[in-house]
Amino acid sequence: MFPESFSNYPAVYHIKNRVLLIGACIFLLISTFFELRGESRSLFRCFTGVSLFVWTYILLIALRRRLAISQEGLEYDSEFTTLRVRWSEVKAIVKRRTINTLWWTTEALVIRTDVPDSKEYFIDLRQFGRRWRHEPLGAVLQMKAPHLFSDI
Repeated sequence: MFPESFSNYPAVYHIKNRVLLIGACIFLLISTFFELRGESRSLFRCFTGVSLFVWTYILLIALRRRLAISQEGLEYDSEFTTLRVRWSEVKAIVKRRTINTLWWTTEALVIRTDVPDSKEYFIDLRQFGRRWRHEPLGAVLQMKAPHLFSDI
């Protein structure tokens, strides 16, 4: 009835506080929609339209962003793209500042692909948990790709 080993199945991780983000976005989308239906014709109505777009985008992030780790490699889904790579293309875990995290450093996976052209990607691991090394994500990465932790 149950499979012999669950290690054949990919481990899937979603962004932290996903349920809270989804609930807040749905509530704010509904309240913003009803605010737009009102009769007010002011500058506030323009800001309400912009907030409708922002809450929709945040909802898209909360629903779509995930990291799936399998024996062969990993798959990262962001808002509009999906990145599937083998473990040989995952080069290291680095600490750096990005445009999203100007005031603090973040830890990210460095991925270099050669097909069809050479590109470098960074997957921020702290979006899946602030203490990701001490959570199941860190344990699964250590088990599936120990070469990433040799320099640390």
